[in-house]
Amino acid sequence: GSVVAVAWAVVANHGGGYSYRLCPKSGVISEQCFQRGALRFAGNSSWIVYTSGERKEIPRTTVSVGTHPAGSEWARNPVPGCRMCPTYETCGPRAEPGPPPGSDAWQAWSICSAACDGSHVSDLSSCPSGTAQFPEPVSGLSSFENKSWPFSIMDRVIV
Repeated sequence: GSVVAVAWAVVANHGGGYSYRLCPKSGVISEQCFQRGALRFAGNSSWIVYTSGERKEIPRTTVSVGTHPAGSEWARNPVPGCRMCPTYETCGPRAEPGPPPGSDAWQAWSICSAACDGSHVSDLSSCPSGTAQFPEPVSGLSSFENKSWPFSIMDRVIV
C-alpha cells in the first residue's frame, strides 16, 4: 500500500487514543465497514504541524494488543492533559451516568474529574509546572483545553 499523511486537531483535550479507518466509497457506510478498514501507522513518528507551516517530529506511542478491532493500531494522544489532583482519591469511584443528561452523581463526578484533569486552568497555554500527565512532546505543549492551539497532529498511515 501507499503511505499517506493524515492529520487531526485538538480542541478539548480529554486524552485517550486514536486510530485511522477507511470505508470504501462504493460500500455501505457503517461502523462494521470502518471496523474492517483499520489502517496501520507508517513509522514511529507523528508531527506537530503549526499553522505557520513549521513541523516538529515527535515519537508516537502506539499499541496493537488489547485493541478493538483486535490487532488494530491505536496511538496515544501526544498532548498530555494536566494532573491537578488524583481523581479516584478526590472524586471517588466513577458514578454511573444514567439516562441523558446523566444523574446528579454522575454530573458531580464529571465536574470533579475534569477539575482534576485541569479544566479550571484551561485558559493557560500549558499545564502548570510538574502537572503534565506524561512528558510534553514539545516544551509547553500540554493542557486540558485550549481552543486557540495553532497546530494539528500529523501521522503517516499505510493505505
